[in-house]
Amino acid sequence: MTRLVLPTLLSALFLTLGPSIAANAAAPKMDILFPAGGSRGATVNVTVTGAVDPWPVQVWCSRTELQIKVLEEKGKLAITIPAESLPGVAWIRLHNPEGASTLRPFVIGTLPEAEEVEPNNDLTKAQVLPSSSVVVQGKHQAAHDVDVYAITLKAGQTIVADLDGNRTLGAPSDGVLQLVSSQGFVLEQNDDDQGLDPRIAFTVPADGQYYVRTFAFPAQTDSSVNFAGGPSWLYRLTITADRFTDFVLPLAVTRGVAGEVEARGWNLGAEPVKTAIPASDTDEITVLVPQSGNVVTVPTVPFAVLVEQEPNVQAQPNVIPMPVDVSGVVSAPDDADFFRFPAKKGQTLLVKVVARSQGSLIDPVVAILDAAGKQLQRVDDQGDKRDPEFNWNPPADGDYLLTVSDLHGRGGPRFYYHASIAPHTPDYRVTVAADSFVLSIDKPLEIPITVERLSGFKGEIDVNVTGLPDGVTAAAVKSLAEGDTSKLVKLVISGNPAAFSGPLQIIATSIAEPKLIRKPTFKLTPYHADTDQLWLTVIKKP
Repeated sequence: MTRLVLPTLLSALFLTLGPSIAANAAAPKMDILFPAGGSRGATVNVTVTGAVDPWPVQVWCSRTELQIKVLEEKGKLAITIPAESLPGVAWIRLHNPEGASTLRPFVIGTLPEAEEVEPNNDLTKAQVLPSSSVVVQGKHQAAHDVDVYAITLKAGQTIVADLDGNRTLGAPSDGVLQLVSSQGFVLEQNDDDQGLDPRIAFTVPADGQYYVRTFAFPAQTDSSVNFAGGPSWLYRLTITADRFTDFVLPLAVTRGVAGEVEARGWNLGAEPVKTAIPASDTDEITVLVPQSGNVVTVPTVPFAVLVEQEPNVQAQPNVIPMPVDVSGVVSAPDDADFFRFPAKKGQTLLVKVVARSQGSLIDPVVAILDAAGKQLQRVDDQGDKRDPEFNWNPPADGDYLLTVSDLHGRGGPRFYYHASIAPHTPDYRVTVAADSFVLSIDKPLEIPITVERLSGFKGEIDVNVTGLPDGVTAAAVKSLAEGDTSKLVKLVISGNPAAFSGPLQIIATSIAEPKLIRKPTFKLTPYHADTDQLWLTVIKKP
């Protein structure tokens, strides 16, 4: 799962329009935002589907630069995206005096956008797109739905089509993309390139009209073999004959250190396309390659980050320090990349490869060899995960070899990976079961916080709340190294304040040095994301 915790620099945006909401109203429930995004510099009229009575409501957004106007018509918002906005995901929440909805994603893009127009279910009814570089906001809206889009291309152009439905928008869909000739022949087809979402790239052989066709199956398989759909089966379909970034090297950057990454993808030109990365203390950085129709997100790590250099065969491996993160590409069939690193007996090392979870085609296998070439450990899948991760204890001081290859001996420009090897450092994670909470003045609010201790973490942890409104208090709680509180603590919030609706800031801090500060996160199912942006509503009874 990709972890998309919102950076702490994003503060709340409150928009209060219209008359006050009746005290006996229910908290808003937001099921769908459509369109689910927009282009920089545009104003998008968005429809909210869900339980939003009474209307109007209030809106919070993680991106303070977005201007969100609550329109008079029920369920309608107007979202203005400044031209200088950084592309990526903004998270939107509706709230009123009774509570708040969970978060929903709104994607900020770089290309012109168009909405799907039905009927467009076959080639004769294909929706003609205004250009060969566009994002279509669409839906697989019912059973048996097929959507077809027509574009005009010239011989030698490489067309990229990328459907984002399940991975960002949480659609319960397993989408399929096809590129179809004017005669109706399927030239290219893809399923499950980016998780359950498809991506295709194809160089067209002749001038003419081509069609991008999409349909979907349920993400949760059932006994049917039919195309499926429904109101929440949203997608954003990027179609472009211009630059498109598949991934960047390295696939991670060192936290707090400025650097650069090189784009890999399509229509990038003959010269390397490099993008400067500013120093950042956030968990991840969004990279916008100049003039590219999409963005990629790279994590930040606390170690040095390297890129493999050829040759890196067993007889001539890349020499790397430890700890280290290294990115590479298994660029040809039967290729294996070799890295020599030092280790000491008594260490517990965490060895990890990230690849399939980031859209790579590789099915990675990791092996560790001693200096004589004897294999000491080999790891493929981890349960239902294709990316290996394991602990390893060196049997003696000395140099060892780390190898990365594809399980089936395949290779190519899209067989990329990111490997890390480092001492296993004790850590912890704290989570909550909701992202929105309600406090009534006649009943204290109890928030269970789950503590997951990682790599043998044995320290005590203080859990505190900051920024509560006047009249509301919460006593700090402690998670001890052993016993019931080592795994679960209960934070109790109470008081008799005025009505309140706003962010809830919970901070966990380990007591021993080095102090590890963590925020509780909530799993945003089905968005493959976590958030640390929690919400508190205080209801003032009459």
